[in-house]
Amino acid sequence: MHLRLGSTALLLAAALGFVPRPAVAANEFLLNDDRVDRNQWSPRAALGKNGMLVVAWMDGRNTVGSVIDYDVYAMTIPDPLGLGSSLNRRVNDDAPGPVQGFPDVAGSPAGTFLCVWEDARGGNRDIYATALDSVGFPLGRSLRVNDDVGPAEQLVPRVVATGTSGYLVVWGDGREKQGEIYASYRATTGPPLGPNRRISVDPVAAGSFQGEPAAAWGRGGRTLVVWLDGRESPGVASDVYGQWLDAGGAAIGGNFKISTPTAGHCASPTVAADSTFGYVVAWIDRRDSPGDPGDVYAQRFDLTGATVGGNIRVNDDLPGRDQRRVFATAGPGAAAVMWEDLRGSLGIDANLEGAFVPYDSAPPSANFRRLPHGVGGRPARIAGHLRDLLPHEWSAAGLRHAAER
Repeated sequence: MHLRLGSTALLLAAALGFVPRPAVAANEFLLNDDRVDRNQWSPRAALGKNGMLVVAWMDGRNTVGSVIDYDVYAMTIPDPLGLGSSLNRRVNDDAPGPVQGFPDVAGSPAGTFLCVWEDARGGNRDIYATALDSVGFPLGRSLRVNDDVGPAEQLVPRVVATGTSGYLVVWGDGREKQGEIYASYRATTGPPLGPNRRISVDPVAAGSFQGEPAAAWGRGGRTLVVWLDGRESPGVASDVYGQWLDAGGAAIGGNFKISTPTAGHCASPTVAADSTFGYVVAWIDRRDSPGDPGDVYAQRFDLTGATVGGNIRVNDDLPGRDQRRVFATAGPGAAAVMWEDLRGSLGIDANLEGAFVPYDSAPPSANFRRLPHGVGGRPARIAGHLRDLLPHEWSAAGLRHAAER
C-alpha cells in the first residue's frame, strides 16, 4: 500500500488558503518516497500556522534481518499541488527493531506541531511524542508521554492543540483494570505540563473497556474528550461517552453518555469544535443491526456544553448498507463529517461519503460522494485503503467545494 493524494489540489487550496494553480502533471502524487515493496498505513495530517501541511504515517520500509521494522514517518507539504514537498523523514529516534505506529499530529497557533504514536521500544506499547518546528522538522528527542511504571499497554493516541499554550494528548491506558482514558498536557515544544490525568471514571468494580479517544478544543479553552466505553455492557458492547474539561484541564462535571441507546455497539468516535458555534460528535452506531450493519450518528452541543437535540442519523441511504470509520472536522457553520461507505457497488467496494452537520438543530446536508478525481472505473483500487485515507486534508472547505462540483 502506498499513500497517495488524488485530486485534492483544490481541496488543499481551499484548506490552506492558497490561490489554486492548474495542475500540469498527474492528478495524484505519492507521499512515501521509498521504492521498496513495503506497506504504509494510518496517515494523519495537520495544518500549521504558516499554511504548511504535515502528514505522518506508519511505515514499513525498514527491516531488521527479515523482519519489517515499522516506524513513524512524516513529510511536509507546503503547496496544494505538492510542489516543494519535503523528503520523508523518520520521526521516532530509537534504534531499529521496535514497532512504532498509528500516529496522530496537530498544529498549534504558536507555530509548532506535535506528533504522537504508539511505541514498543520499552517492550510494551507506550505513547511517545516529538515536537516539530513550523516546517515539520523535529525540535528535539522523542519523549515518553505516559508516566506509569510497568508493562501496561497504551493505545490509540490523539492530540489536539490547546490554543497557543500547547497540546492535549489523550489515549487508552491499561494501567488500571481493563482500560481507562488518560491525558497529558504538553508544552508547545513537547515537555509535559504536569503528570498524566485520568479522564474516564469506570464504575464497574471488575473494570470495563474505555478506549479509542478523540478530543476537540473550543471557545475559552473548553475541551470535549470522547471515547468508547463498555461500562453498561462489559465485554459485550461499547457506547460513546464524554468528559468536559476547562481551560486549566479540570473536569467540568463527570463522565456522561453521548450515544442514547442501551448497548449501542458503537465504534470510531470523533469530535469537531468551532469556537463560534459549538461541538459535533460523530460515531458509527449499530443500534439498528442486524438489519442495518452500521450508520453514522451525531450529537451536537452548544458552547456551554448543553446538548442540541438528540442523536441524529447522518448517512441518508436506505437501511441495509454498512458505514465505517468516521472522521469529523470543523467548518464554517457546520462540521464536515466523512466516512467509509458501502452503499454502492453491491456493498463490496467502499467509497468516501460526506455530509455537513450544522451546530444548531438544522438537519444534516444531503450526503455526497468524494473520491479522488479519475478513480472512476477503479474504485476497487482505493476501497481497501479508505479506512486509512481519512486525514485532515479533506477539510470542511475542501469538502464543500467537492459537494458543489
